[in-house]
This record gives sequence, C-alpha cells and structure tokens, in this order.
Amino acid sequence: MSQPRQEANAPQFVEQRTLERTYEEMDAVYMPEGSDPVHCRLLDFSMMGARIEFAEARVVPDVISIKVPKFCLTYLCEVRWQNGNEIGLMFSSAERTVTS
Repeated sequence: MSQPRQEANAPQFVEQRTLERTYEEMDAVYMPEGSDPVHCRLLDFSMMGARIEFAEARVVPDVISIKVPKFCLTYLCEVRWQNGNEIGLMFSSAERTVTS
C-alpha cells in the first residue's frame, strides 16, 4: 500500500487546472480490490478529474476505482494528491464503466 501523499509543511496549493470544475457535492463509493466498498463524497469534478472526501483520512493505492451513482459510472483514477481526508484524482482516459 502507498503512503499518504501529505507533507508536514506542505506549501499552499497553486491552481494548475486548465478545465473548469463543477462544485457539486454528491455521494460516491471507493471500490477497493478485495475489500468492501467505502462511501465518500465527491466534492468537485471536471472532465479530467475530481476531488473526493472520506469521513476520515485513509491510505489508498496510487490507482483506485470510484463509483458515482448519480452518473451511473465507475472511474479508474490516478491519485494525484492527498491532504488529510481529501484526495485529488485524475480520471484514466482508458476506463469509464457504465454501472447501475
């Protein structure tokens, strides 16, 4: 398992996104391999990625699957950053699966 991507004295984040983000909170589910699904909140998203929040900080691998029931999609995502219980994700262009 990967270590959390957080530094003790991390500098302020500088906005580097080029796509507009939609700030709409909705339910999401982290789908860890070999474990039970874990509920989380999708805080904002764009065509390229999203920011999710867990109830408490957790260690996740570098690549995860996130199911978004509102969109009926499951996204394969690369973890780009982690700060406490929030995680920044980049969607894989290779895999977006329609779910029910």
